[in-house]
Amino acid sequence: MDKNSKFGLVEQLRDKYISHDYIFIVNTSGLPSNSSNTIRKQISDVNGSALIVKNTLNKIAIKSTKHTVVCESLSGQNMSIFANDPVSIAKILVSHTKDENSGMKIVGVSDGKAFYGADYIKSLATMPSMEVIRASLLSVIQSLPTKIAYSLLYCPTAIGRVISSNFKSK
Repeated sequence: MDKNSKFGLVEQLRDKYISHDYIFIVNTSGLPSNSSNTIRKQISDVNGSALIVKNTLNKIAIKSTKHTVVCESLSGQNMSIFANDPVSIAKILVSHTKDENSGMKIVGVSDGKAFYGADYIKSLATMPSMEVIRASLLSVIQSLPTKIAYSLLYCPTAIGRVISSNFKSK
């Protein structure tokens, strides 16, 4: 790779680091190439992207971004995964690391403030996806006006019945 190509690759990487909220680092030292392609396809299906780049180029690209904490974890052969939805990527990674023969090891994830380890990613994988959370929140928001209208309509009647029954019993 010539020098101009490296500069272009570093700029492309820097743009990815700037435009994505979450950066996952996965050690792929023992990962077969066909598994790597499968993982990349699954990640692209959930609007993420994965790149395997030399650590020196990665470190140069990270320098002026909010994900500088990633530099400390770059050793060995790594795949950098760029995402805006961390839950779906975490589910994919955890499903591939469950197989002990996969050859892949989760290093961690950066949210631009801190770098979290593999345990954090495993706990992320147990969370519902962003679509499920949004749908749940929307149903709560929509049900609230219905409950208020129902209580305004039927509560005064119920209060009147209670008062009326008290007067009739005496």
